[in-house]
Amino acid sequence: MAVQGYLALVLHSHLPFVRHQRSRRLQERWLFEAIHECYLPLLDALDRLVQEGVNFRLTLSLSPPLITMLDDHLLQDRFSSFLDDLLELSAREIDYLHASPALRSVAEFYHQRFLHWHELYHHRYGGDLVGAFARLARSGNLELITSAATHAYLPLVHTPEGRHAQVEIALELYRRRFGRDCPGFWLPECAFTPGLDSLLREYGIRYFIVDTHCLAYAAGSEAPDIIYQPLACPAGVAALARDPESSQSVWNRWSGYPGDPVYREFYRDIGYERAYAYLRPYLPPGVSKADTGLKYYRITGDTEAKEPYDPAAAALRAGVHARNFMFNREKQVEFLARNMQQPPLVVSPYDTELFGHWWFEGPIWLEELCRAVAGEQDTLAMTTISRYLDGHPPAREGNPGLASWGEGGYSHVWLNPSNDWIYRHLHQAEKTMVYQAATWTNPPEMTRRALNQMARELLLAQGSDWPFILNAGTDTGYATRRVVSHLLNFSRLARQVEAQAIDTKFLTTLEGQDNLFPFMDYRVYRPRRPMPAYGPPAFPPAGPRHARALMLTWEYPPRVVGGIAPHVHDLSEALARQGTEVDIITIAEVNSVTVEHRPRIHIYRLPVWPAHSSSFREWVFQFNLSMLDFLENNVPAGRAPWQVIHAHDWLVAYAAVSSAQAYGLPLVATIHATEYGRNHGVFTEEQQAIHQVESWLVGQAAQVICCSQYMAREITTLFSPAAGKVHMVPNGVDLPATGDELPPDERNWPDNTRLVLFVGRLVPEKGVQTLLAAAPSVLAGHPEAHFVIAGNGPYEPELRRMAWDLGLGDRVTFAGFVGARTRNWLLSRAEICVFPSLYEPFGIVALEAMAAGRPVVAAASGGLAEIITHGQDGLLFPPGKAPALAAALIQLLDEPELARYLGRQGREKVKRLYNWDDIARATQEVYSLAVTAGAAK
Repeated sequence: MAVQGYLALVLHSHLPFVRHQRSRRLQERWLFEAIHECYLPLLDALDRLVQEGVNFRLTLSLSPPLITMLDDHLLQDRFSSFLDDLLELSAREIDYLHASPALRSVAEFYHQRFLHWHELYHHRYGGDLVGAFARLARSGNLELITSAATHAYLPLVHTPEGRHAQVEIALELYRRRFGRDCPGFWLPECAFTPGLDSLLREYGIRYFIVDTHCLAYAAGSEAPDIIYQPLACPAGVAALARDPESSQSVWNRWSGYPGDPVYREFYRDIGYERAYAYLRPYLPPGVSKADTGLKYYRITGDTEAKEPYDPAAAALRAGVHARNFMFNREKQVEFLARNMQQPPLVVSPYDTELFGHWWFEGPIWLEELCRAVAGEQDTLAMTTISRYLDGHPPAREGNPGLASWGEGGYSHVWLNPSNDWIYRHLHQAEKTMVYQAATWTNPPEMTRRALNQMARELLLAQGSDWPFILNAGTDTGYATRRVVSHLLNFSRLARQVEAQAIDTKFLTTLEGQDNLFPFMDYRVYRPRRPMPAYGPPAFPPAGPRHARALMLTWEYPPRVVGGIAPHVHDLSEALARQGTEVDIITIAEVNSVTVEHRPRIHIYRLPVWPAHSSSFREWVFQFNLSMLDFLENNVPAGRAPWQVIHAHDWLVAYAAVSSAQAYGLPLVATIHATEYGRNHGVFTEEQQAIHQVESWLVGQAAQVICCSQYMAREITTLFSPAAGKVHMVPNGVDLPATGDELPPDERNWPDNTRLVLFVGRLVPEKGVQTLLAAAPSVLAGHPEAHFVIAGNGPYEPELRRMAWDLGLGDRVTFAGFVGARTRNWLLSRAEICVFPSLYEPFGIVALEAMAAGRPVVAAASGGLAEIITHGQDGLLFPPGKAPALAAALIQLLDEPELARYLGRQGREKVKRLYNWDDIARATQEVYSLAVTAGAAK
């Protein structure tokens, strides 16, 4: 009986490129687990079939990152060590389970299995798994194809040049490794968009695979047989569709074969059950729990009580399922063949890593399926897509649209609120790469190397794995770091190329670390169309003979979070009055770039994507990338109009250091506060990370500014900067005008009260809890007093509960955030202003109260103790001591003449020592020192 139809099994093998200089990284295990659970079992099975003369056909896609990693000698050595660890651990497990015969037999099974893989890897294959697949391909049973260079999701690659690069580099690697042209192409995630067929045709590709709905809609037919024959795209390349029936048999988590209760349970691994001390030698540093591959139970059923795994029974069940799969495909092609002019082709594509990793028995199932089909080829035969096309070219034409095999069938998995922030940066980097490739026709050797490495960094950032992980919510920190680090490397190299100042050490390090595609030629990105102009207009020119500074800050009015915003605003105004041009880059309150120009001050407010992030540090990364993108668009390297870059606090450190290096400018950093000081130590992982960034920023800056001698001592103690590097330049204030009368409905207190005012952020270090604790004693002697707490912050709910517990009731008003008008009115009407901070680098609001002529009572902490001279222009009390604070408040309420005297003296001190013009001049002196030091360096 003649064959009625064909089965084309297609296995796609891919892992992201993970190769770190430091060994034993957790993510390296992705490769090592795939080698011993998937690739070695697959090779072993296919070799056995060839040796036994079984007539099978299989298509295998190997992605370029996977080929590169499997060929990498460093990773081969690390896998060998990993396999040695598995052998040692499985041997220990045999002893560990001596009292459990059923589980001990499973441990013995694993130990023998690992010994077999050790023999295969080192002796049969000599570590060369790619070469082993190539030998199978030469036998005629296996067809090898490849995928995009770094498995980018091609519909979201922005430029034609970017798509060409992903395809051309992949095919060049294939030719070099296998010595032949690639017949087919695995579109990453089976993602197609119109035009990709023309691109593939340009490189001689015959076919690609898409998901079912893509082909069904393209053919313009509802006929059930439409997806079982190739479709000719407009460019002539054949598109083939995934068969939904065979897909469900394997992929479906409820009804698919892998869910059978006899099979191994994936989620019960000893890596989560043994003590850390026992597992520690086999785990990556800093990791307490991880999969080991030693799993002793079968699925059993929907219960926590699992039965021991029986490898022999599972192997028998895999054979049963293989024959069932063949039977179903036979009936399927019999039905389809009745109404088709050519034999139906059932295309069954799967991820290779499913077989052996997620479905432990998968390689056995594959081997048994090949045997079963080869033994009964009356109805169904296995084929490769190339063989089928040789005998049955496409009989229909159509134009496929956008589609993928991801959830929902389109691009949602790779483009949604969890990962959309990456694309603006990727697209800008693409455009920069195209521009640089067009610009440099015959570059010097170091520039050529830098351009080639730029291309590698861009390709690595484009991998579809990173948005997939971000969407899945699994290893999101690692995925974010990989995208960000490759983009930062790309940007740094781009600026060095522009400035013709290549950092050889940095470049060489990247070439050794991100070392895929040694044949890389950046010219693959040369434009295939006229070059458009990218980016908004450049910064306006400075006036004649004006100095110019670039300030980076995460807050600037109207965005006011703390004291940085008013400080940067007032300092820039004073610098501008004295002739310094100031450009300020900060955050927009809306999702667009807003630009404001004032005399000698230019403010650029940038949006940050995503606007809301699961991690504050991730959000800070995005803000820094936004600033770097903006600078790259507007200011070419070597043409910076500034003499100095001024960073305000750690939140802008990455952009500040990168841009200073790129433009060859000195960096001045103002440290407004430290994480150590805010928390009286660094205890959590996040606090430690911020502390390290602060230390790095201080180390990278040419000069450092702080607002008090207290802060200078703290910075010196924590970060050990070079002698003479830290400069105390105090904050300043403008003498406030009296605010307009506040409407009665905004006051929330009687007119005849005596106001005791606090203004500031509601966080523990501001000490409002001390003020509330002192309030009952004050009210006992002065019931006419009323406490106003002006500000907001995360500590507010706790403070409100405390006020309630103390019975303060309507004697305390939580006024929330107050604008300048309300603040000035409160300062002008307050009887006393209180600043009970436990930690205070400077105390700008205390200075504003003194400038308003109000008597100030403050904790003798940090900069407050430097601003106020006790008994002369204010009163100080020991931080956190409520009785001492109550006594000071009662004294001033009892002695209004003393209060007025302290207010007058405080105002005079502000006029004499804390005016912005003097502070601007001191800042300019620090700029001059930085420029001199930078020039000398």
